[in-house]
Amino acid sequence: MTESKLLIQRIGLVGATNLLLGLSSIILLPILTKILTIADYGVWAQISVTVALVPGIATLGLPFTMTRFLPSARTKEEIQEIFYSIVFIILISSGLVCLLIYFFSGSVASILFDNNILIVKILSLISFSECLNATLNSYFDRVVKVAKVQPA
Repeated sequence: MTESKLLIQRIGLVGATNLLLGLSSIILLPILTKILTIADYGVWAQISVTVALVPGIATLGLPFTMTRFLPSARTKEEIQEIFYSIVFIILISSGLVCLLIYFFSGSVASILFDNNILIVKILSLISFSECLNATLNSYFDRVVKVAKVQPA
């Protein structure tokens, strides 16, 4: 009986978390529009869009590759080799893209952010962490559930 109660509690926690995540934009939008000016809200929207676009380009689609190839790996060593290879390439590619954004922050700031260079420099750091976050989320959400590791 206690295992089923624990399962129900965990399902309820996941359901409540998903509900709050789904409603977060509905809750956040009035707060942002009340606090921020029109220009500041526009900057926030541009940052959100940029942070959503950069990982898709910088990760080179490798999280999807990981989803395809890791479930076929049978041993722990194979999974480690594939995972570390993909993460290493993503670290290099996303690091290069984010360094380019950082070094050309003056140009990017003049085009998108009304010459606010600090925002672009912070944006490059957020984009780098989002690339790693997307990769690890892909690994844990799709691969760990499917991969069946057999003892070596």
